[in-house]
Amino acid sequence: MKMFLEVLFSRLFPDARYQLVPHEGKSDLERSIPRKVRGMHSIASAFVIVRDQHSVVDCVALKARIAALGSGTSREVVARVVCRELESWILGDLVALENALQVSGIAKQNARRKFRSPDELVNASEVLAKLCPGYTKTHGAKAVAAHFDPARCTSRSFQVFFKTVHRLLSQAE
Repeated sequence: MKMFLEVLFSRLFPDARYQLVPHEGKSDLERSIPRKVRGMHSIASAFVIVRDQHSVVDCVALKARIAALGSGTSREVVARVVCRELESWILGDLVALENALQVSGIAKQNARRKFRSPDELVNASEVLAKLCPGYTKTHGAKAVAAHFDPARCTSRSFQVFFKTVHRLLSQAE
């Protein structure tokens, strides 16, 4: 996810100041939230915590739990949940996927129901692997991010995330 966001943000927000902090899994993320929010309180105007929903049924409860871990600061702390996994966001912009991996015909799949609502896919990474057999998480995420257009993306969870990030980065300028 970090590589995808680094490429995307550097392209869309070239003058913005932000810091992406990766974690070693979900439990590491959740353990470190209170400490990182306290530690960066004086230098950050807001915190956006992003976690995937993979294996969690109640997205709303997950978001509330993560936001609560960052409470106790005067800064805005926002939790955003990738519905299922990052691959859901990538499947939301099949034009970017086709252009990044140079596999013709992928963008035509946009009309199919599962690509109109990729957040509903339980197995987005498997769908992506079938669609693009050579796709790898690291290289693929970076390549797709270079072509990714938020306006084209059909993932609702991406749209909510992006709207939040856009608002926060615009306020900081």
